[in-house]
Amino acid sequence: MMKLIMSKNKINISIIVAIIASIVFGYLIIQNGYFESKREPFLKIELTDLSNTYKVGETVSFTIIESGYGGQCTAPHIVIINENKEVFWEYRQIKKCPSFTENQPILNIVKIPPKNSNLTQFIKPGKYLINVDSERAHVSKEITVLS
Repeated sequence: MMKLIMSKNKINISIIVAIIASIVFGYLIIQNGYFESKREPFLKIELTDLSNTYKVGETVSFTIIESGYGGQCTAPHIVIINENKEVFWEYRQIKKCPSFTENQPILNIVKIPPKNSNLTQFIKPGKYLINVDSERAHVSKEITVLS
């Protein structure tokens, strides 16, 4: 009878050890992202706080929001072009890129004009095109400057 009880205890302990080992193994697999699907990188650029019209003497101001997935090393290149296809203003954000950017969420917010920028006031009326390029996305918006 005693052998039967000890035999049952060994079985119960073996089951408990197997369950704990399974839980630990499952936790480690989930933590290492084994079951995560490989998402395709994407980047979306939005221009916010941008008016459709400005007056001569005003300075354009807006916000660029880069969001997506795939790497945090994004840096927008902004060019404002006048009707004659001349560059009115250009700015490239300099960003240090950490080495662990792969497969990470992206969120980069840039205020225009940035501090210590040379963005001047509009001095001529007309149409202007704002182009924003980043490593995988592009957005453009036309604005009008009135006299």
